[in-house]
Amino acid sequence: MKISPRYILPNLFTAASIFMGILAIFMAHRGLLYHDSKSFITACWYILFSTILDGLDGRVARITNTASKFGVEFDSLADIVAFGVAPAILLYFYVGHEYGRYGIVISGLFVVFGAIRLARFNITTNVETHSFIGLPIPSAAAILCLWILVVEYHKFDVFGILSLLHAHSYIFLILAFIISLLMVSNIRYPSFKKIEWNLKYFILLLIVLAFVVLQPSLSLCIILSVYIIYGILRWIFIVLFKILFKRKLDSHVITDNQNTISQNLILMNTTKKSMSQHEVIESGDSNKYSYQDSKDHFSTPPSLDDAKYSHVIPSSMNNDDFSQHDSMQVQSLENNKTSLITSQKNTNIKDI
Repeated sequence: MKISPRYILPNLFTAASIFMGILAIFMAHRGLLYHDSKSFITACWYILFSTILDGLDGRVARITNTASKFGVEFDSLADIVAFGVAPAILLYFYVGHEYGRYGIVISGLFVVFGAIRLARFNITTNVETHSFIGLPIPSAAAILCLWILVVEYHKFDVFGILSLLHAHSYIFLILAFIISLLMVSNIRYPSFKKIEWNLKYFILLLIVLAFVVLQPSLSLCIILSVYIIYGILRWIFIVLFKILFKRKLDSHVITDNQNTISQNLILMNTTKKSMSQHEVIESGDSNKYSYQDSKDHFSTPPSLDDAKYSHVIPSSMNNDDFSQHDSMQVQSLENNKTSLITSQKNTNIKDI
């Protein structure tokens, strides 16, 4: 397999990241054998330096236009060694060995969940670019190392936290288990890949770097802890908002359905009343017409100005006020009127 020389540069950063992870394992083992806290501190700094190399290899590949599928796979294998295996062994040698199988299980789960996180990232890398789904494995490894550094440097003895951690070192295992779960969770964390840099962000970056120079381990630990807590709080807020919004939406839907049902019932009752009134009017008119016809059968033909036919001829023919049945009835009455007028004219002519 031939590789162009310009593809070597980004892969050198990846190889160096693996090498730093291996060195961290060696130093952690030395710290366990000789009870040397400095060896654990050195191992933590090796892993932190490996995170820097991991961040540089991808950017160098994009700048030099040397990104390749080989580089992607190589970077994933490097991450599982430098940020999965090395921190897990460091955690076990630092506190896990004191708790037997609990330390073994939690350290092992850190590696397994880290591998799952990397596999999911590889298959969803083109789906979302503004945020990570789950805590990135370099951040998980870095926060474990920073917690150890803060404890070993005695930099954060506020409210007796250091005394608590020394007296109850199993808290490290609990925190490591929580971090492992965050890696395979659906909590989203900002990636800062699409950030638009301006003067405001540049000044903020300078302030952060100043604190890092003054207190490297403490500043980085606070920044990364805030980053992790931000993702958790954001997820809780989104879940609560969805639950409250869904309940509010369901209540609105129920209210709208009740209003619709009430309107339909009112419309049905109004329609029934209207139909009943039309039936009564029609029955009354038919009785009038039959009685009048029987009366007029033995009388002379009516004149045009006869008042007894005024009720059958509407004053204004507005078809919008009648149903189709009523319109047909009015038309038949008009035809009857016309025939009566014609018969009256014929009778008058005969009399003359």
